[in-house]
Amino acid sequence: MGHLIKLKPSAIKPSQDFLKKGTMDFIFDCFKKGELALLPPPPLVRRDPGHMDSYIAIDGHNLLAAHEFFGTECEVFLVDSADDFLPNPNNDPRITQRNKDLSEKFESCVDDANEARSSFQELIQGYNTT
Repeated sequence: MGHLIKLKPSAIKPSQDFLKKGTMDFIFDCFKKGELALLPPPPLVRRDPGHMDSYIAIDGHNLLAAHEFFGTECEVFLVDSADDFLPNPNNDPRITQRNKDLSEKFESCVDDANEARSSFQELIQGYNTT
């Protein structure tokens, strides 16, 4: 069963090679105003098969990129299997209320991360933070 942990974004590989400007603007605004309670829910990550000391982002790339920018750890939900997305009394409601397509992304994110071949540091450098 999945659980919350804190990670530095440098230990996580993105599974997409873009950030959403509107979402990034909102996240940076929350950080600037100190309104951290308004931030999106914890990003979802899984262990990188074959590299158990690294992780792959399933969802929450924008928040991970912001934490990379600020050099801070981020609370993430470590998903152990696609079953962690199914609604049941043992699952974190913040996870099961999210997009049901995420169970398919649990598997596809490994290939997507290999194709993206970028880091959160590279993603955030490409985003204008001013």
